[in-house]
Amino acid sequence: MKRVLMLAAVIGGAVSSTAHAAGPSAQELGQRARALSVRSFKVSIDVGDVKDASSSDNIFVTVNHYRPFHLNHGIVDFKRDLTHTYDLPVGPFQTLGDIESLTLAKGGTDGVCIQSVKVTVDGILVGFRDFSKEKNKGGKNCHWLDNDPGYKNQITLKLNPSVEGNDLDDKVRYNEQVERGTREWVVSKQDFQLRLMSAIGHGLQVRGGKKVKWGYGGGSSKYVQADRASGNRDYNIDLDMKFGGSTKELDIDLAAQLCKGKSLVATQITNVSTKERSAIKRAVGNLIESLIGEIGEGAADGLAMLGVPKEYGEKLGNKIEALTKDYLIDTPERAEKRAGSRIQLSSINDMFPAEMCAPGAKRQIDGDGNITIRFK
Repeated sequence: MKRVLMLAAVIGGAVSSTAHAAGPSAQELGQRARALSVRSFKVSIDVGDVKDASSSDNIFVTVNHYRPFHLNHGIVDFKRDLTHTYDLPVGPFQTLGDIESLTLAKGGTDGVCIQSVKVTVDGILVGFRDFSKEKNKGGKNCHWLDNDPGYKNQITLKLNPSVEGNDLDDKVRYNEQVERGTREWVVSKQDFQLRLMSAIGHGLQVRGGKKVKWGYGGGSSKYVQADRASGNRDYNIDLDMKFGGSTKELDIDLAAQLCKGKSLVATQITNVSTKERSAIKRAVGNLIESLIGEIGEGAADGLAMLGVPKEYGEKLGNKIEALTKDYLIDTPERAEKRAGSRIQLSSINDMFPAEMCAPGAKRQIDGDGNITIRFK
């Protein structure tokens, strides 16, 4: 009995001599956590500090039955002795309990040695694997993902809210207060930029091929720079990219507005600049098709001025879903109608919860670019 009381006291953040005051049980906390809405979904990967631990291969995650989401930030991905954290799409998931498993996998032949994998939803730890004690065939304290004989190129984590080392009671109560409207939810400017980077990086990997890559940002926030525009729901976004196989830069400016029409984040291309004029049609068309979930009014005229073929503008203005149907936000209901086919997750809208734009929710971007949201 004493052991039970001590554990409950640690979870609840208070010490008491009675079971009643010790706080909710781990089972109750787990049930309450699984009922929470999903606003943030992250995976953090530690690469081991051993020879050849880094990898330049395409590395991706698969959540439940969805198609792979590619991990591709502007900074160097999967570098030795570094932790790499990526935002994952939240759009398809109603509650934390809908997220059941995550598989980390890779293509190519350049193996990567993983020291640990951590998965969090709204700050709540739902999955963790530590390979620092593992002795594999190379005798190293990390886990190799590789296609060589004797190795596997993927690992799978079953996801559940965890009590151990997680302050689960505090985090559940915090998220419940946000949902009840008694506490504000803040998306920092850095968080907003990293969500965009994850979505755009995935799109580049899926559709960009070797034609367009991240540019020379020089820092994680420089590849995607978002600053508040004149309105308190608007951003100006600068994307720093380059052409594959070339040193020529490609800068794309977007105007973004929160909760416009049916879009959580509606975007419109406002400017494209590059010294490689011959490649602009192909590159801009490629980026639009693969990365932009919604296009604001007037984008077709702006693209025409840049030399993008008129048919692009017409399709983007009138038939955006037809053009990018496999890359837009999807729902479990739509998935069922498609006879169980796996869903592609990639658009910017996937990175934010639908409740952000729910009736009654109030949103404001402050002077520093942070978004404050109160749901009720």
